[in-house]
Amino acid sequence: MAASCLDSDITTATSGYLTEREADGVNVINWYHRQFIDVCKERYFRNLNFLSEIHSNIAEYFMGKWSDIQVRRVLPACCLSAH
Repeated sequence: MAASCLDSDITTATSGYLTEREADGVNVINWYHRQFIDVCKERYFRNLNFLSEIHSNIAEYFMGKWSDIQVRRVLPACCLSAH
């Protein structure tokens, strides 16, 4: 599936759950309800090693570290299994 199609599918599926606002001249997408934030924190960020790995992956992405790599898993393998 092409990235634009996936983006469109995700946007459509989550349209009632996300909100967009501007912060420091940049559009930021966030959860609409506080409960979504709380559930995500409890589910994914309870483990500090996992939190650190996710933070590092996101930082590396925005620093361009992956620009020469075709495929990079953003989430560790433990998160790719069904919950």
